[in-house]
Amino acid sequence: MEPNGHLVVVGATASGKSALALEVARRRPGTELVSMDSMAIYRGMDIGTAAPTAAERAEVPVHLLDIVDPIEDFSVSMFQSAARDVLDDLAGRSCRAVLVGGTGLHVRAVVDDLEIPGQWEAVRAELDAEPDTVALHGRLRQLPEFKDRDYLLPRLTRHGSGFVPLPMPRAQALRIFRDGLVAGGLPQAKARLLTLPS
Repeated sequence: MEPNGHLVVVGATASGKSALALEVARRRPGTELVSMDSMAIYRGMDIGTAAPTAAERAEVPVHLLDIVDPIEDFSVSMFQSAARDVLDDLAGRSCRAVLVGGTGLHVRAVVDDLEIPGQWEAVRAELDAEPDTVALHGRLRQLPEFKDRDYLLPRLTRHGSGFVPLPMPRAQALRIFRDGLVAGGLPQAKARLLTLPS
């Protein structure tokens, strides 16, 4: 992101980021808030996200709050695009933004203009269709590029000569599998999974 007069407020959970951002916006006319919270985008998540009250929102415009339902997918790349649209709109109105929130990846996606890889729907569908988490783990272990075992191994248990997923719900095992790919820096490997032997 090029220098543009916007302010970014980040910090630990419950450190007062929202209150600080709101006070800055109150004192600087033409300043609006842009939430960088990955959960505040979902409708009905006000309690766990320190979202501004209706009265505060009436006083200072706040963007990227309550934009999708919790059952909808809203990826970081979708968030990045929505944030860019908001910032372009603010620039067109000669307004400044205070970007505020605690989700580091979302902040970096906007501030550092991260290049986010696309999604592979066919790969996702194939992984979702596999009921055997041990088979999924076996496929993960076949990837020669997979280096970040420190992330995955605590989520596995030793069994014989190898590791198998701890007993857990299938959806959780799939999330760990997908997170393991990302942690290993392997977005391109998802496409390769389709050609690996089962």
